[in-house]
Amino acid sequence: RTKGKITLRKVGDAFSGASMYREGGEPTTVETITPEEIFAKYGEFDIAKLDCEGCEYEVLFDVLDHVKEGVVLEFHHPTFKFKRKMKKMLDQIKSNGMEVIIIENRGDRSIVKISKNKR
Repeated sequence: RTKGKITLRKVGDAFSGASMYREGGEPTTVETITPEEIFAKYGEFDIAKLDCEGCEYEVLFDVLDHVKEGVVLEFHHPTFKFKRKMKKMLDQIKSNGMEVIIIENRGDRSIVKISKNKR
């Protein structure tokens, strides 16, 4: 949630498998920006698509505050602890009147659609 740098772990030849939480693999440091910086520059979005390689836990609520309709995102949950954290976040989002649809579960990742004001 803060501007700076983070280290992602690269798996294979591409970043398609990179994550903040992955162990092993070649480390690569990348610049980060905050959701607030994006929204300050571009304004509110109708829909946001997040694939932020493990940062979704830190930025999801900030993004939801700045989108009109909802978010589609990839949740990384490499351990049971993260899967519980995802469930807790999604339960909180549902309790705030939003619709949550788990589109796909793929081992250590889930694709989730969150719609605001749809309940």
